[in-house]
Amino acid sequence: MNIDKFKDRQVIGYMRVSTDEQDMSLQRQALEDAGIDMLSIYSDQMSGKSQKRPGLKSAIKSCLPGAVLVVWKLDRLGRSVKGVLETIETLDKKNVELVSLTENIDTTTPMGKMVMTILLAFAEMERNLISERTKAGLDAKRAREKDWISGPLHGVLSYPKRLEIFTDMWVSGELKTLKDVDILARINEPKITKDGKRVKDFSRQSWNNWKAKGFNRFTPPDFEPID
Repeated sequence: MNIDKFKDRQVIGYMRVSTDEQDMSLQRQALEDAGIDMLSIYSDQMSGKSQKRPGLKSAIKSCLPGAVLVVWKLDRLGRSVKGVLETIETLDKKNVELVSLTENIDTTTPMGKMVMTILLAFAEMERNLISERTKAGLDAKRAREKDWISGPLHGVLSYPKRLEIFTDMWVSGELKTLKDVDILARINEPKITKDGKRVKDFSRQSWNNWKAKGFNRFTPPDFEPID
């Protein structure tokens, strides 16, 4: 592909290799053969996984609306599909066209525009899926916490110091090894809250009610350790 047809546009080249040992000569030669000036080619020597790619950032920043960014292959824009789509979306918002020499993608053409539209649609779908998964995770977390707060462990959750002791036993695995009487003794050790009020003991009945639910399916809610 030759970029002579873009003589009335600003044309920027970008190339990337993952490590210092890899050679950029193949990409550089391809960009130069396409007609891109050496002074208009930006580069990075780092993994496509990295979000901090100064060369790519500078290349996009230098592009004026209507400019054309040329790469040897699409995967130079990012190692993952998500990374490539994010970069394409950035270019689209800035009204910058994209040309990939290897895949023969040219968004200045009707076919290239169609490909771009499909890629952007995939990017939007991925965002929606992530949003749905995040919402589902938060809903599940709230449900778990509600189960805890409304259940017999309310007598533990109401008092931060008790929650800290209880969670320490959870993390260490002692909830499964200690005798009930020893667990209750530890939970009930703090007698006075920070405001000076006496704490009511967590009863054996509450403990038995909670055990009957099966504590293995619960996860302690987030908490701040007490100094």
